Amino acid sequence: MSQDLILNIILFAGGIVILIRSGLWVVGALTKLAQFLGVSEYVASFILMAFATTLPEFSVGLSAAFSGNPALSLGNVFGSNIANLGLILGIIVLISGGIKVDDGVARRDSFLVFILASAPAILLLDFELSRWEGVFLILLFILYLSRLMHLREILAGRMKVFRINGPVGVGDFFKHARIFAVSSAVLLLSAFLLIEGAKGISAEMGVSELAIGLFFLAIGTSLPELSFGLRAALHHHEGLSVGNLLGAAVFNSTWVLGVTAVIAPIKIADGRMFWISAVAMIALVLLVNLFLRTKMAVSRREGAILAAIYAIFFIVELF
Repeated sequence: MSQDLILNIILFAGGIVILIRSGLWVVGALTKLAQFLGVSEYVASFILMAFATTLPEFSVGLSAAFSGNPALSLGNVFGSNIANLGLILGIIVLISGGIKVDDGVARRDSFLVFILASAPAILLLDFELSRWEGVFLILLFILYLSRLMHLREILAGRMKVFRINGPVGVGDFFKHARIFAVSSAVLLLSAFLLIEGAKGISAEMGVSELAIGLFFLAIGTSLPELSFGLRAALHHHEGLSVGNLLGAAVFNSTWVLGVTAVIAPIKIADGRMFWISAVAMIALVLLVNLFLRTKMAVSRREGAILAAIYAIFFIVELF
């Protein structure tokens, strides 16, 4: 085993340790911020935490676009969405015994979330994502974010808010905002360590660029969602967990890929790998939203189905 491979394995392992610890801080700070702002945990996580946990994918997208390898970002986004909604949500549900989301936004916007998360796969039917299509994805992201931020329920403060120790004052708000910012930064630092380690390991093993994005980078950049989601679910904040994963899918598919395509249009060379990953992503986004729309919950059996779809995807792509 070469020294470079050993170093990359150490980076990967160190990133995991830091990530697990910082995930606890983020969950605590975010629940307090949601309480102060008068929004549901689902909405707060959909916007705030999804933004924080998709920064690794965004960084990968910028780096890939400026280096002339935008397909790496496409593989990373598709792989991250598949890992988030299949492997990670499946694991969270299986460990927690099922999750329930008591939030009208999750039910009402389920179809919109499905369309937004699946949009790049539809635009890539001609195997190319142009700059104008990238602009279109960014506009979709801005419009939906505006919709979430201006919901009458949020502005009126009438949505159910999780409360533990009474009202959160202004001083406490800024305190928890600082904790959220610092812990999110630590979370992202751990993700970057994981990414560097994964890239090094895959390079040593001679894995293709698209495969790096779909598997190594996707798993690495999705670990913040896993850490955050497990902490949230085990502490009975299921709305935070599901909001983060669905929010991350929307952020990845619209904002991250949109900016990447504007900088450098994306062209697909491996049509087979694209079709398999696109079908898997659309199927997972559809299933999660159907589960939430019908029962506002994801049961352990449904979590097993999601994890099984990821396992099938992994095996098919691998062989």
